[in-house]
Amino acid sequence: MAEPFRSVAATRSLSATAWVLAMLCLPSLAACASDGGDGGPPQAGVVLNEIVCAAIADGSFNPIGSDWAELFNGSAEAVDLSGARLIDSKSKTFDEAMALPAGTKIPALGYLVVFFNDQGFGNPVIEKGLSSSEALTFFGSDGLLLDQLDWKEGDCLEGASWGRSPDGGSALRAFDAPTPNAKNP
Repeated sequence: MAEPFRSVAATRSLSATAWVLAMLCLPSLAACASDGGDGGPPQAGVVLNEIVCAAIADGSFNPIGSDWAELFNGSAEAVDLSGARLIDSKSKTFDEAMALPAGTKIPALGYLVVFFNDQGFGNPVIEKGLSSSEALTFFGSDGLLLDQLDWKEGDCLEGASWGRSPDGGSALRAFDAPTPNAKNP
């Protein structure tokens, strides 16, 4: 008789755990993807973290004033982003998105800036710019939608950035100064 009771209790516990995990996962699809042997994408835990769509040239990090997007790896392990894809649209598909080059990696709890320009500046670089009102979609190398950021006119001002606060979080806001490869305010 004790066995059925344990099964019911385990089911209730599992259901409660699944509900809590689902609530935590709602802000970001990527935050809950896993590559722990369950067949999930190798890009698990990586989110779009910050964008600059009206960049100003600076002397060191961005001398040509290239638009850029920062990815954040919230996991405790480095992630290989080879073949992951980005597209500046909510409606375009994985097949239309531009692939990150082979060997593109992001460290554990680290950042990767992807540059958007037609001058070949930056590594990695996607040969196009971002506009002041659009979306950026991030797909895993397996085609799974991992994350998407949507911004409107006024969210991404010249010389400023727009992104998650804190890193990897669900709240989105404008930042007076971009924070490439560093913690968002």
